[in-house]
Amino acid sequence: MGFGISETDPKVQACRYEARESPEVRALGRAMPASAAADAFRAEIDRALGRAYLACLEREGLIRRSGVAAPEAPRDARQTVGVRAPAVRGGGLPLGRPQPTGY
Repeated sequence: MGFGISETDPKVQACRYEARESPEVRALGRAMPASAAADAFRAEIDRALGRAYLACLEREGLIRRSGVAAPEAPRDARQTVGVRAPAVRGGGLPLGRPQPTGY
């Protein structure tokens, strides 16, 4: 599993069962086509199963997920705190009608 949790832990087994029986996974399983798109659909079911499993593990306190903070726009040292930099439009070039290039 990779989380340092025993597969035989009753909470882990309960989370696996809960993930398989989650409404999203069940709905996807009922709607699965029998065509060539079934592989892509199976991948979507696997992603939904993984999301439900990790959510259960987190809720049970067996894992703690973290994320990456959203990058902050660089601030000029002269700006005051809390003042946003003006948005640059069009790459900073003045807008106007196209000029002939001479070709």
